[in-house]
Amino acid sequence: MKAKICILILLMSPGFYQVCGQGMIIEPRAYVTVTGGAKLIISDATNGILTIKSTSVGTGSLVVDDAAGSLVSVAAHSIVERYLALDEWHYISSPITNGLSGVFLADYLMTSSQTTSTGWAPYIVPTNVPLDVMRGYAVWKPTSNAAWREVFTGNLNNGNLSIDVSHVDGDFGGWTLVGNPYPCAVDLTAGITWNGVDPNAWFWDGPAGNYRVYGTQPDPIPAYYGGTHTGIAPAMQGFFVHATGSTATLAFTNITRVQNIEQFQKSTPNPVLVIRAQGAANSYFDLLSVQFISEATPAYDPGYDAYKLWGLNEAPQIYTLIGDTNVTCNSLPFSRANMTIPMGFKCSIAGNYTLMADSLGTFNPGISISLEDLKLNSAQNLRSHPEYNFTYNPADNSNRFILHFDNPNFGTRGNQPTAQPVQIYSFENFIYIRKTGTEPLKGSMSVYDPLGRELYTCNVPDSPVSKYDIDLPTGYYVVKLVTGESAYSKKVFISR
Repeated sequence: MKAKICILILLMSPGFYQVCGQGMIIEPRAYVTVTGGAKLIISDATNGILTIKSTSVGTGSLVVDDAAGSLVSVAAHSIVERYLALDEWHYISSPITNGLSGVFLADYLMTSSQTTSTGWAPYIVPTNVPLDVMRGYAVWKPTSNAAWREVFTGNLNNGNLSIDVSHVDGDFGGWTLVGNPYPCAVDLTAGITWNGVDPNAWFWDGPAGNYRVYGTQPDPIPAYYGGTHTGIAPAMQGFFVHATGSTATLAFTNITRVQNIEQFQKSTPNPVLVIRAQGAANSYFDLLSVQFISEATPAYDPGYDAYKLWGLNEAPQIYTLIGDTNVTCNSLPFSRANMTIPMGFKCSIAGNYTLMADSLGTFNPGISISLEDLKLNSAQNLRSHPEYNFTYNPADNSNRFILHFDNPNFGTRGNQPTAQPVQIYSFENFIYIRKTGTEPLKGSMSVYDPLGRELYTCNVPDSPVSKYDIDLPTGYYVVKLVTGESAYSKKVFISR
């Protein structure tokens, strides 16, 4: 135990341990674990106070495991401190059962709302509003309130806990700010029931001005590693979840609690590309990931894919598209030799921006990875030049990029199809024909609806890239390209 205990008595017997004392202080970054049927008893009825400290260097942690007989008995009450940096938004959750809004006296406090146009309920002004267990709250700590400490005083949350996050029709339907209810970190991959809830967690990253996401799938599907956040939620940490059903519940058990003070670095068994966007106007940034994994599908898969949750207007926003859905994390199988993934970027500030590709080493060296800029009609090899610089104006089409993953060895084993010398893909209401081999592509292109009716036809020149403006309603279509030697077809999504 790394903690300060006053008048400590330690009683030991086979299978049972008991720690008694008048008071206990768990210092910042220290931790106490009560395990194996042990009991922690703070016995003095007048001075029996358990205090968990918090400063800018970290917060103390207490875990009482799920073994029979494990408990914390506090004669008076518990005190849990929470340090908040000034002039930033923080998402936090109450670690006690009887918390009140007065904890945040002179701060700005609110919680999420599925029905408002902003996604937020009105500011909480009274000091006697109960803080619901497992509900997340957004807190802004102004410089004028620097002397005030956020201190929770009451009964610690423990055991099985749940919160109703059912989908409600509205501008932010399905989105609810929840939080870790325990005075310790939790592992989002264990002991949690996502009933009618996407198994994803969206964390606010203040310095980035954006959300970072972690997704997890329950057994027997392997855990998802392609997110932009770890699977650890620190003590009292708030985060967003997204409900898909009219009845949805997020439930925690003691099993999910862990002693984790440090952030950990994730590894990935799958090819995953991470792209970071940042501009010259400020220090805000954004991240996205594209992961290739056989268990995923090209459609939206909760836990593997994650919706794009928009950050600050002045922060760069990047995303890829699954059909007409914007996502931060995109997982799909490497199902053909030439994979194309539309990618978007937007920001309220005009200027110079940089896209930086990372984790390229997770891909087979034979796979080429490039970024196409549709506005400039140019492409850059990210393998040899992972940093792409461009100028952006808010009036630009936000869906201006396409990621290309080309595997010339795809299908060389067994009877799988071999690589094709052409790529057919869509971007908004445009269809692109991209030459990837040496075969002449001069011929004709036709577009069909799902019923096989021909809706559009034109001639195709033998050029590196051809672009066609298709005046059709939003939906899926089949593109067929016929050249002098071959025929190719591809299902595409047109959006207007």
